[in-house]
Amino acid sequence: PQKATRLAYGFPAFADRLTVTPSLGLALSPYSSTTSLRWALTPYTGTGQMDEPWAISLEGQRQKDTTGSSPVDYSFKLRFSLQL
Repeated sequence: PQKATRLAYGFPAFADRLTVTPSLGLALSPYSSTTSLRWALTPYTGTGQMDEPWAISLEGQRQKDTTGSSPVDYSFKLRFSLQL
Protein backbone atom coordinates (compact mmCIF):
# COMPACT_ATOMS: atom_id res chain seq x y z
CA PRO A 1 0.00 0.00 0.00
CA GLN A 2 1.18 3.50 -0.84
CA LYS A 3 1.22 6.29 1.74
CA ALA A 4 1.06 9.87 0.44
CA THR A 5 0.92 13.34 1.93
CA ARG A 6 1.01 16.91 0.63
CA LEU A 7 1.69 20.07 2.63
CA ALA A 8 0.39 23.27 1.03
CA TYR A 9 -0.44 26.83 2.03
CA GLY A 10 -2.04 29.53 -0.13
CA PHE A 11 -1.27 33.19 0.31
CA PRO A 12 -2.55 36.32 -1.47
CA ALA A 13 -0.57 37.95 -4.26
CA PHE A 14 -0.96 40.82 -6.73
CA ALA A 15 -3.16 43.08 -4.59
CA ASP A 16 -5.19 40.13 -3.27
CA ARG A 17 -6.49 39.25 -6.74
CA LEU A 18 -4.59 35.95 -6.98
CA THR A 19 -3.60 33.12 -4.65
CA VAL A 20 -0.14 31.54 -4.80
CA THR A 21 0.08 28.06 -3.30
CA PRO A 22 3.45 26.34 -2.87
CA SER A 23 3.33 22.70 -1.79
CA LEU A 24 5.57 19.77 -0.93
CA GLY A 25 4.54 16.18 -1.57
CA LEU A 26 5.84 12.81 -0.43
CA ALA A 27 4.62 9.35 -1.44
CA LEU A 28 6.13 6.12 -0.11
CA SER A 29 5.47 2.52 -1.07
CA PRO A 30 7.43 -0.72 -0.66
CA TYR A 31 8.68 -0.32 -4.25
CA SER A 32 9.25 3.41 -4.77
CA SER A 33 9.44 6.85 -3.20
CA THR A 34 8.30 10.10 -4.80
CA THR A 35 8.94 13.68 -3.74
CA SER A 36 7.46 16.74 -5.42
CA LEU A 37 7.48 20.52 -5.27
CA ARG A 38 4.58 22.45 -6.82
CA TRP A 39 3.61 26.11 -7.24
CA ALA A 40 0.02 26.93 -8.21
CA LEU A 41 -1.52 30.27 -9.18
CA THR A 42 -5.29 30.75 -9.02
CA PRO A 43 -7.67 33.72 -8.83
CA TYR A 44 -8.74 34.61 -5.29
CA THR A 45 -12.23 33.16 -4.75
CA GLY A 46 -12.94 34.17 -1.15
CA THR A 47 -13.06 32.31 2.12
CA GLY A 48 -14.71 28.90 1.98
CA GLN A 49 -15.00 28.72 -1.81
CA MET A 50 -13.15 25.90 -3.56
CA ASP A 51 -13.97 26.31 -7.28
CA GLU A 52 -11.38 28.33 -9.17
CA PRO A 53 -12.33 29.31 -12.75
CA TRP A 54 -8.74 28.70 -13.86
CA ALA A 55 -5.42 27.52 -12.45
CA ILE A 56 -1.78 27.40 -13.56
CA SER A 57 0.65 25.07 -11.82
CA LEU A 58 4.28 24.10 -12.17
CA GLU A 59 5.47 20.84 -10.58
CA GLY A 60 8.82 19.12 -10.31
CA GLN A 61 8.90 15.48 -9.25
CA ARG A 62 11.56 12.92 -8.34
CA GLN A 63 10.70 9.22 -8.29
CA LYS A 64 13.10 6.55 -7.08
CA ASP A 65 12.63 2.79 -7.45
CA THR A 66 13.69 1.21 -4.16
CA THR A 67 13.74 -2.39 -5.38
CA GLY A 68 16.55 -2.36 -7.93
CA SER A 69 19.24 -0.35 -9.62
CA SER A 70 16.86 1.61 -11.87
CA PRO A 71 17.85 5.23 -12.46
CA VAL A 72 16.02 7.99 -10.62
CA ASP A 73 13.20 9.47 -12.71
CA TYR A 74 12.74 13.25 -12.81
CA SER A 75 9.73 15.02 -14.32
CA PHE A 76 8.69 18.62 -14.81
CA LYS A 77 5.04 19.53 -15.53
CA LEU A 78 3.32 22.77 -16.48
CA ARG A 79 -0.48 22.59 -16.24
CA PHE A 80 -3.26 24.99 -17.13
CA SER A 81 -6.90 24.27 -16.34
CA LEU A 82 -9.99 26.24 -17.28
CA GLN A 83 -13.40 25.49 -15.80
CA LEU A 84 -16.24 25.90 -18.29
